[in-house]
Amino acid sequence: MVTNDSVRVREKPGLEGRSLTMLHKGHLVIRMEEKGGWTRIYFTGRDKRLTQGWMYSRFLVNEKVKMAMETLGKL
Repeated sequence: MVTNDSVRVREKPGLEGRSLTMLHKGHLVIRMEEKGGWTRIYFTGRDKRLTQGWMYSRFLVNEKVKMAMETLGKL
């Protein structure tokens, strides 16, 4: 799950990767792999199709972790 207000999804890991789209807080994604602080994700795009890209790992959290943080008032 995306934790930041808006995060760029990139074509490849790193800031040099072309920006594909922006995802917003609460968007659910599927984590596929991690590489150098970036995570390859699958997500539902604007066209309702499953799309892949790379996102900075810091802006993702496991849904169970998110629920625990909400319970504790940390998110």
